[in-house]
Amino acid sequence: MQLNELQISDGKILRFTSDLQGLNVIFQDWKEQKWSLLFYEVLAIQSFSVEGEELSHLTISKDDAFKTMTLDYFSDEDPKNFNCYSFSGVWNNNVIFKIVAKDHYLIEAINE
Repeated sequence: MQLNELQISDGKILRFTSDLQGLNVIFQDWKEQKWSLLFYEVLAIQSFSVEGEELSHLTISKDDAFKTMTLDYFSDEDPKNFNCYSFSGVWNNNVIFKIVAKDHYLIEAINE
């Protein structure tokens, strides 16, 4: 499954954790199905109290100011290899969570 196939609208990020393996985002869609979004090769994240906030959409871009600023710190990395994943909140449509990472992730349903 690709990120653009996941129903982001009216879903919410429940929590996220990061370690040397990557960034694990626990997402709940509008049907209350929980998903694990595991991003590998993450350079940076930016969060504005994202946990529990309803989302409107996800944008995946190659050209983003946060990505540019991040890659200034990683001069040995090729910017072409990274995306900026931006999750926008439903109430004001502002981006509330950003991830700068390679296009290398795993999406799995969480069955409880």
